Amino acid sequence: MCSERHGGRWTISTSPMTVIVMQQPFVSPKSIPILWNLTDVFRETRWALDNFNLSHIRTTTSHYIDIIKVAKTPSEGEFRDDIKDKMPEHLEQIAKTNSFFTLDMYPLTATETYKWPVEFGFMDNKYNFTIVDGKYTYRNAFAFLYDSLVVAIEKAGYPDMEIVVGQIGWPTDGNKDATPENAARFYKGFIPHMVNKKGTPRRPNKNIDAYFYTLSDENRISVPAYGPYIRHYGIYEYDGTPKFEIDFSGKGRKVIPPAAKGIVKLPLRWCIFNGDLSNPKNAEIHMQFACNVSDCSSLQPGGSCSKLNFTSRVSYAFNAFYQLGTQDKLECGGYSGMGVITMANPSVGGCKFPVQILTAESVDDGRQVFYNNVDYARDSGTTSSAAPFNLSLSLSIALLFFVTILLAVNR
Repeated sequence: MCSERHGGRWTISTSPMTVIVMQQPFVSPKSIPILWNLTDVFRETRWALDNFNLSHIRTTTSHYIDIIKVAKTPSEGEFRDDIKDKMPEHLEQIAKTNSFFTLDMYPLTATETYKWPVEFGFMDNKYNFTIVDGKYTYRNAFAFLYDSLVVAIEKAGYPDMEIVVGQIGWPTDGNKDATPENAARFYKGFIPHMVNKKGTPRRPNKNIDAYFYTLSDENRISVPAYGPYIRHYGIYEYDGTPKFEIDFSGKGRKVIPPAAKGIVKLPLRWCIFNGDLSNPKNAEIHMQFACNVSDCSSLQPGGSCSKLNFTSRVSYAFNAFYQLGTQDKLECGGYSGMGVITMANPSVGGCKFPVQILTAESVDDGRQVFYNNVDYARDSGTTSSAAPFNLSLSLSIALLFFVTILLAVNR
């Protein structure tokens, strides 16, 4: 998706400009297998585009920052030993096709990995924590990580290769430092830095393209690979509610993005634990089962619901599972008889018990399918055909379109 200006007006084009060939194929967590055939897939994708008169579309591959060895300074930057032999041929493919290297980074995760103070994750580092690397001084994680890749690519023989930041942002839950306030602070420093083309110590005064991760929370994304707060990087809640002030123009204005329109929530009801503690171990087993399937990341240490007592924690898990099942009464505590449906909101302080948004699933005793903006009511005994995509995906597309327009207008 791109934007162009004609006669004082901005027009939006949805023609693809770049194809991402594999996402983070060399990510290191053992729970995710490394995809060793990247070069072959990249080459074949490029061949297909060229042969179908789509040579104007660029190809790239996104890589997580863990492709670089953890080091004390960027000048020590080099690729991990297990992928070191694979990277030269991948970089050659990028260079031959006039493409760019895409780097995904999460500053909060980096402060944990590199054992930096969390302040180093922000652009306005208030602790004055710095890392001196010869003639270069680093005051934030973004510059450190970016230049570590610059060095690694230079060592591989490509000193001028373009590097685009494919994912960067700050989470708002699932960790003591993951809060809406900290996310707002991160973007308040990061956006002006990029708009003003400040670059990094090794590439000063350079324009760096960057994409925010992400528009809305993703409660089904895999947790083991990146930690529980990976589900809370959205600028918006999953239901399209903005979380904090963010000025995409980088001018420092106090702007709250508009809420998404057209979102329909399921009825305001929740599933809670009935409070029977005669067999607490049984309750804990059912809680763990619910959390293994649904999203309980807010219960993690430092999360917004981490201070709940045992009874409320079980209730939170039961409700998460219940909402995931589109409020099917059989999903409230399963067949254990431990769950109770209530109309009273069980949220406590900053811990919100969610209510799911409407998708192409059953609601009460009827069926509703949203397709081409038409509401098809079904009798209770009729099986509805699945919509091509659910409402949450539609929301993500709508938000992406909105932010693209907003960035264009403020350019």
